[in-house]
Amino acid sequence: MTCISVAKNTRSIQENLQKLQRDREFLQQVVCDAMSEIATTGTYTSLSSCLKSCHEEKLNMEQTILKSVTVTVEFVYGDRDENNSLTSDISRSKVQIKVYVDRTKCQNKGS
Repeated sequence: MTCISVAKNTRSIQENLQKLQRDREFLQQVVCDAMSEIATTGTYTSLSSCLKSCHEEKLNMEQTILKSVTVTVEFVYGDRDENNSLTSDISRSKVQIKVYVDRTKCQNKGS
């Protein structure tokens, strides 16, 4: 292993730890807010709102990725009908991405 790959590995580990810490802090705040709300009002609206917001952000991210892939493919290959196999490959890829996104949604709902 070279010094460069060790440095990249270390940076990657540090970035992952920082993200994990941010996620932990976020979760702690959500749980504290929900517990406080339950204790004072007997409801958990803040938790429901937070979950809905997080779900919408994830859906928006998936849509952005799907659009990005579509735009990239169209940019690289153009909108040419002269190559039917390319057009069908792009269409098949779009369907595969949609199936993956739909499957991910189902798995997340079941979790």
